[in-house]
Parts: sequence; C-alpha cells; structure tokens
Amino acid sequence: MNRIGVIGGGAWGTALAQVCARAGREVVLWAREPEVVEAVNARHENATFLAGVPLEPAIRATSDYADLAAVDAVLAVPPAQHMRSTLTAFAPHARDGLPIMLCSKGVEQGSLKLMTDVLAETIPHARPAVLSGPSFAGEVARGLPTAVTLACPDPGCAETLAEAIATPTFRPYFATDMIGAEAGGAVKNVLAIACGIVEGRGLGRSAHAALITRGFAELTRLAVALGGEAETVAGLCGLGDLVLTCSSPQSRNMSVGLALGGGQTLEQALAGKLTVAEGVASAPRSPPARPQARRRDPHLRGHRRHPGRRGRRRHRHPGPAVAPPQGRTGLTMALFVLMCLDKPDALELRMATRERHLAYVRDNASKVKVAGPMFDDAEQMAGSFFILDVADKAAAEAFSAADPYTQAGVFGTITLRPFKATFGQPL
Repeated sequence: MNRIGVIGGGAWGTALAQVCARAGREVVLWAREPEVVEAVNARHENATFLAGVPLEPAIRATSDYADLAAVDAVLAVPPAQHMRSTLTAFAPHARDGLPIMLCSKGVEQGSLKLMTDVLAETIPHARPAVLSGPSFAGEVARGLPTAVTLACPDPGCAETLAEAIATPTFRPYFATDMIGAEAGGAVKNVLAIACGIVEGRGLGRSAHAALITRGFAELTRLAVALGGEAETVAGLCGLGDLVLTCSSPQSRNMSVGLALGGGQTLEQALAGKLTVAEGVASAPRSPPARPQARRRDPHLRGHRRHPGRRGRRRHRHPGPAVAPPQGRTGLTMALFVLMCLDKPDALELRMATRERHLAYVRDNASKVKVAGPMFDDAEQMAGSFFILDVADKAAAEAFSAADPYTQAGVFGTITLRPFKATFGQPL
C-alpha cells in the first residue's frame, strides 16, 4: 500500500496527508479550493487552513477526482455535512474493494445517519474504516505524539491500513467497532460546545468536570443503543477525544461554546471561521437512542436516599432507560432500535393512520419496550421511535413492515440497529 489519497484540503485533511507522507507514502491530496492546490504544489504549504506548517514534498494536490483512481486507499476528510456529496462525486473513480477511512466526525442532517451509513449508500463496494481519536490538526502536522483509533470490521485490512499510515509519532490502535468510534467522535463535539459555554459563563471547573463525566455516561449509553460497544468509547475515540476537545480553547467546538457563553449569538460565534465546528450541526440531530433516559436520570431529579443509611443521601448512577422485567436484574437483553423518519408533508397521512398504528403497537406490547414520536428543531412531528425485544433482525424488520404507518407510506427513512442492554450493571 504505497499510494494514499486524501479527500479534503482543510486543516485535518492536510495534517493527515502530512502523516502519510512521513510514513513514506506517495500522497495525492484532493482540495476544493484552487488556492490550496496551488500553494501545496508550488510552496509546500496550506496557508489557508494550516498556516505556518511546512508540508512534505511528497504531497501532491489536485482538484480532479480522477487523480485518485489509482490510489491504494483513501482518507475521506470533508466536513460531515458534505460527506455524501463528496463521496458521490468520487464514486465513479473508486475501484471495488477500495479501503476508505472516514475521518470526519458528525451526524448527517436530515437522515440522522453516521458516516459509515453514508459510505454504504454512496460507495457500497468500498471497504469501510473509521479513523478517530484525540488529535489537533496543527499538532499532528508538526509531528507531535498522537494516538488514534482505527476501527475496521476486517482485522487484516485494519492492520494493513495502520502500517501504511503509522509513524513514530502517530500511532493507530485497532478496533472492530466502527459505530462506537463514530458515536464517540460525533457526540464529543456537542459536549465540547457545552463545556465552552460553562467556561464562557464562568461556572467553574467543578461544573466543567461534572459535564464531562455525565456527558461521557450519556455518550456511552447512546453508542451502545446504536449498536456500538462501551469498551470502544472508553478508549481513544471516545473518552480520549472527549477530554481533549472539552479541555482546550484550541478546539473548534469548545471555542464556539466559549463565544456563546460570553454572550455572542451563534451567528457571531461562527462569523469569520474558515474551519468547521461539527458539533453545531450534530447538536440538534444526534440519533435519539433512548427517549426516556433524561426523565429517569436521578441526577436530573435530585438525590435519592441510600437504602441502608437513614438520613444520608448519595448520588446513584442512573438506571437503564428501559426498565428491566420484574425480577430480572442483571439480565442482558438483545434489543433493536427502530428509527422511522416521516416523509415531507406526511403529517396529514400520519394523523389519518394514527389510530390503526396505536392499535398495532398495543397488540404487540410484548415486543415493544419503548415507543414514541420524534420531533424536529421546530417541535414539529418528525417520525417514530421504537425499542423492540424480538428474536432477530428479521423479526424487527417484519414488525416495521406490518406497521400501518409503513404500509400507508408515512415513513421516508427507516433505520434499524441492534444493541444489548444489561440491567443492574451500571456503566
């Protein structure tokens, strides 16, 4: 694996191109901006997005996707909200089985899909991988020590990719859980904005630490609900990235939160920024995994008395969002999350079908652990959400197909993910 393509000429894309070149690879960097292409090729610099960092001569920039047709692997580094259009444009030049490492952190607006879902829909014949972890572009580009997670379901492919990009100061660690790696990267950006607001309002380091800790617990529950593993987000791509991004004003997302906490509007906080704070787009659109979690969290309702210490109170870890069956504490259940987004202008059809849908849910009460509506930013109906206790994926798909809403054509997008819930064993 000698030729590496990097799609995205921003700060992070340029830093990763620098890493690959230092690893001895021939690098083709695709950039949208003509001035970036010219600066990289003529002066070995990217003054627009990564000023003051000399680039390796082995990096060649281009604005033509055809120049990436012969590469052995691709690092996809556009902003998350442009990932679909970027991969769609590159798709005609991607050979079958091409490894594509997704290096952008976020959730796609509208569809609520992760970047691996977007890749599967745009270049289904690619071999997916996710690169994520605590890393500032400027530090990586200057060769400062950095460790990241490289998640890929194919261990052989993961090892080959890691060998291709590893250097003495850039170390990838293997994982097979791409969902956990993506969830950690997307949600930590949102929490970084919140931590910036705490700092900007002068609420203190105690509040800052509490937000990181409780945010990590929420991040973990979300990752598991989406089908990821708690162990993954406890590593570099979750906890490691969260600590870095929530603790330094150098973080693009935390800097936005600092501005908001200082009294600026969102428009003022984003004005003049060339780089993208992915958390701004992901904040209102992170996939809704467990809608009852906030109501059940005792930290949000006040203390509970310790059952064996009269008169004293202590914090307890919030229980599971889905109540365990009576007498089955400690049980691990294999469940399925079903997220159904309505088609545009489907409200009238939804209301006409509502009674049949509710009757269907009641008739299947033994399968449905949680059910409820989803709303958009304007508090308008956006879809339906279920957690199902069924035997397998086929049974979950059959439940969805028989739903009167599905049969009436209310839903435009249906996403199904497995996850395991363990009751009585707090994260």
